[in-house]
Amino acid sequence: MKKTVLLSIFLIFTAVSSMAVVNYGLESCVRYGTDVLITFSIDNKDDYDHYISFDWHDCIVLDAEGNEYMTSNGSYGTLKERSCNNSCKLIGIPEDCAPVGSNEIYDSTPVTVPAGVKVLVRVVASDVPETLKQFDIIQWRGKNSKGAYDDSPSVFCFNWNQAEYHSYLMIESK
Repeated sequence: MKKTVLLSIFLIFTAVSSMAVVNYGLESCVRYGTDVLITFSIDNKDDYDHYISFDWHDCIVLDAEGNEYMTSNGSYGTLKERSCNNSCKLIGIPEDCAPVGSNEIYDSTPVTVPAGVKVLVRVVASDVPETLKQFDIIQWRGKNSKGAYDDSPSVFCFNWNQAEYHSYLMIESK
């Protein structure tokens, strides 16, 4: 009986520890003029690469009055700054432009998150009044493929709300 219980526990532990583990997080919201840079993290604790994709409409940002703020496409990689017409320029120019990654993410061009690596993804919420000090809700959804040719990617959807994640929704000044 004891051997059966121990064997069952071992098999359950082995099955659980071999399951895919990708953690998603909200890292920060930082103001650059009327832009707010929202940084998410994707931490791949799996043994193989994952491919994450989403478009600008997959990120919803709301304040307490229900105002929704337009977001950019996601980006990652070497930080660059956006000029006023949204083209990328190297860091070191206007202070009121939020830095974005050198690579954009679309449904058709996912970001590869290598096994054992944490990647930061940046989205810019535009035209946020300088008087707004925190968001009420941030929702992020997208697709996670386990390989470049995965025909049935899993869908993720995460909500950060004021009641549970108050400090993460605060807008920090640069």
